[in-house]
Amino acid sequence: MEGFFLGRRGVAMERGQWSDREAVERNRSWQNAYPAAREDGMLSTAMAETAPLAKRREFFNKCDPRQPLEAGSALYENLDGLTVRGDGGQSCIDILEETVLLSDRPTLQLFSGFPGTGKTTELLRLRKRLMEQTDPSICVLYVDFEKHLVNPSVPIELAQVYWSLAFVLDVAARIDTFEPLDADDIDVAPSAKPDAFGDDSYIGYLAGLLSTSGRENQPWQRDPKALMRSLRSNSPSGDGAREALLRIVSNDFEAFTRRSRSFIQAAVATIKERRKVERVLVIVDGLEKLRPSTEEHRAMIEDSATEVFSELPKDTEFACDVIFTFPLFVRYRTPNLGRYGNCQPQILPMVKVYERRTPEQPNDTVYEPGIAALVQVLKKRLDTDLVFGSDGGERLRRVVLASGGYFRELLRYARELVRSPTYPVTDQQVDRVLAGIREDFQLAIRRNELPLLRYIAASNRLPEHELATLTRIIAFEMVLAYRNGDRESPEWFRLHPLVEKTEIYRTYVSL
Repeated sequence: MEGFFLGRRGVAMERGQWSDREAVERNRSWQNAYPAAREDGMLSTAMAETAPLAKRREFFNKCDPRQPLEAGSALYENLDGLTVRGDGGQSCIDILEETVLLSDRPTLQLFSGFPGTGKTTELLRLRKRLMEQTDPSICVLYVDFEKHLVNPSVPIELAQVYWSLAFVLDVAARIDTFEPLDADDIDVAPSAKPDAFGDDSYIGYLAGLLSTSGRENQPWQRDPKALMRSLRSNSPSGDGAREALLRIVSNDFEAFTRRSRSFIQAAVATIKERRKVERVLVIVDGLEKLRPSTEEHRAMIEDSATEVFSELPKDTEFACDVIFTFPLFVRYRTPNLGRYGNCQPQILPMVKVYERRTPEQPNDTVYEPGIAALVQVLKKRLDTDLVFGSDGGERLRRVVLASGGYFRELLRYARELVRSPTYPVTDQQVDRVLAGIREDFQLAIRRNELPLLRYIAASNRLPEHELATLTRIIAFEMVLAYRNGDRESPEWFRLHPLVEKTEIYRTYVSL
């Protein structure tokens, strides 16, 4: 076996002798010739079986880190009650649900978390649970604002939130079968049934406002679909429908909000009557994805989002329940956000795979229940014995711990590994994948951020006086958030495990 080594595509090759394809065939023949050695586990992990393309494709797609799971998906691993997210037995969606069910008045709630922690998946679960409620009966409209109604790379305005919410409810009131979750293009609904959307509709109201702008013969003055799409876009010249409408409503914002709320109230009453429900809930997803297109625009985007979500909870006049997702940086820029509304914002944390460091225990201590939970997440998406090997438990743990308990990172690492043409994957392949992610962080870290990163690593806290730098390291997921589920340390932070292993960080802390 000394004549074999691991080739660049993960196959056992005799030094300097074969092409990749020849090596795969000879590797297969060699293993077939020695079944006893394979059964006894004498073959090295380099002597791997060629994995069928169909199996690799199945694993690859099941580990798509950007694909939320539908409610009831067999791939979902229920973490409720396991306390691995520090929830003390009550999850975020438990609290969101109970707030709606317990309140006699419409509620407005905020929900956030790091991108990729599973917020959309959890909201889809919440939608299913609430639609099955009979006391009270609830109509739930799930809307992805980022996909349909708001450009995430453009500063957001409170007026946009009003007109988007009023538009969706007005469409739902006028089209009985309208389901925003299933709609490919929400803005085509008025064009599909033009008779239902005249001057008395909300889109008719917006078109009427724009008719006073002095802009004639614009496409959005004649076509509702063109109007809604223009309201989502940003005109570089500043003369689009969005900019024109924002200028108009700014002249009398109170009148605009009163009129929009009256449309919302009328739409909610119609939906309740037609769909025979007692409550209407709109789940507004996607607003947490507001992000700058360039670093130069970061402050502009963050300032606009902070202002909007500081103002929204103060408004208790919506006639329906609303759950808004919001950017996580707003939470840290506005620590007293919960005081403005009638509910504390809910934050979906990471799965805890490490314990919090303390002066008595300054080194990493792993949290086994969290590791076990994430191993189960992977087991539902791929055959871990096949991919990592029946003796690959340590490789699997390395991948889980390197993710920091971050769902998206975990699936991202697994997806890179299942690309391998042969299974089980080797220690070297795991090293290579993690090294690639570590290099991404190495390139992202700025030198002025190093003191802040060291402070967080040492204290497990975020310094409130470093907001400008803090929002960027959160956006780049260099810092992860956890909960212990106790009053002493309800929320704590640590660096992403691979950030701690970057050369730039290790060099800095060693000085």
